Amino acid sequence: MRVQLTARAQKDLRPLPQKHRLRILQALKQMEDHPLSEAQGVKRLEGVSGRHLYRLRVGSYRVLCILEEDVLTVLRVVSRQDLEKAIKQTTGR
Repeated sequence: MRVQLTARAQKDLRPLPQKHRLRILQALKQMEDHPLSEAQGVKRLEGVSGRHLYRLRVGSYRVLCILEEDVLTVLRVVSRQDLEKAIKQTTGR
């Protein structure tokens, strides 16, 4: 599986402390090697129709991803508290 980051996800990563940023990037690197079903901290989000939207938990941060074919696209990297708001912005609801 290939992992790609959107411009917005890259922008979300920039202000994070280096140790958190590296931890998130390591988790994404592990996802390239392991299918979603085997990755720890990955959950498919319910109630989001038409898209395979997933949430990866890395410490106090959440990574929103879409799975399309063999490409996992990272949409956002947000704090746990901002997850619901980011989902609404991403899905248009």
